[in-house]
Amino acid sequence: MPKGEVLEFSEGLEEQNKTIEREEILKKLNVPNIIEVYANLSLIWRADKRLALAVIIRDGLALHYASAELQNDPEVVEAAVANTELAWPFASNDMQARRFEIMARIESKLKSGRAERITELQRETQREMEASHEYSRELERIKAIITKNFWKSPDPEKNIRIMAKELAMDPKEVWKVIEEAHTPEILVKVSNKPLVEALDQKKIEMYCLLEALKEAGFTPAVWTLGNKKWQLKKLELTGAKKYFDEEHIFVAENEKTDEKTSELRRIFDKILEDKSRGRPIHVYIVDDKQKEIDAAMGLSQVYEQQGIIIHNFRFDLKNSQADGTKFYGWILEEREKHSNLVLVLDFDQVIADTNGALDQACKNILIRKSKQEKQESDHAMAA
Repeated sequence: MPKGEVLEFSEGLEEQNKTIEREEILKKLNVPNIIEVYANLSLIWRADKRLALAVIIRDGLALHYASAELQNDPEVVEAAVANTELAWPFASNDMQARRFEIMARIESKLKSGRAERITELQRETQREMEASHEYSRELERIKAIITKNFWKSPDPEKNIRIMAKELAMDPKEVWKVIEEAHTPEILVKVSNKPLVEALDQKKIEMYCLLEALKEAGFTPAVWTLGNKKWQLKKLELTGAKKYFDEEHIFVAENEKTDEKTSELRRIFDKILEDKSRGRPIHVYIVDDKQKEIDAAMGLSQVYEQQGIIIHNFRFDLKNSQADGTKFYGWILEEREKHSNLVLVLDFDQVIADTNGALDQACKNILIRKSKQEKQESDHAMAA
């Protein structure tokens, strides 16, 4: 296994990114099963006071999942027990020792009418939750524009001006933002240890899937769909290109499955040209789209007669039973059965989390637009 990248659960996040992430989480918390969603957040976010208050004013029992520090915070505990006294068992011992004092303060506030149950910070949190809906709508608008004019465009460079006009941005700046979102960070990673154990140690050791495959002796091919110039650019920007021989990169530019299948035929034919390989040859197709897998498996009968046995793996980054770690373990087991093996990987959502890159690009555009609007507003006020 190659040397891993250790992802620590850092105490602080860069403030601007943290604000954006908090807005995303606040949006997710606006659901009936709010406690369940809150309980599944990372420790960093369950230690965030603003988020805790947003949840607790709706259901005080969420105190159970807040960090130990917040369970010892008078304001958070007061908000929880003001919502329901059933939250008391989840408060710290120090706070429980102050039970009568806290209850008296709540009763006093309710009687005086000066404060109800919500502090100014809690009211601010509610306003943030409302603002998060507007933020979410704008983010979705940006995502729709980029998807239509770039992600699913046969010629993204040609459409960049149209997209920039809809976003009210300079075309060069839009292109720069999109490229900057495609970094080695989006390459799919695998873990070398069980998640529970990693979380107990407060760190997860992660490895680039391509690096892990290289270290294990695989020399895969990439089989992908999209504008060829942009697909090759993504391979370069993410650093994935170094893991593939030039002759093992296959790009189908037409959205029709037939063209992608024709590229797959080229791969099979190239494999058959290698007379040094024994027979049968086991080719493993790894893709996140079922229709592509079905198209590949549709060639089984033709190529099986020539000595190629086609296998497949339906990849799903969001499913622990089909993600990078699961696939890596599975392909190692398969090689034990079939040593004469060829691996063919899709790029988008298999080699790299390009959906994640799209989300990041949209957030970066929103940040730039917000800064631009603020500058324009400041200039207008100064004039």
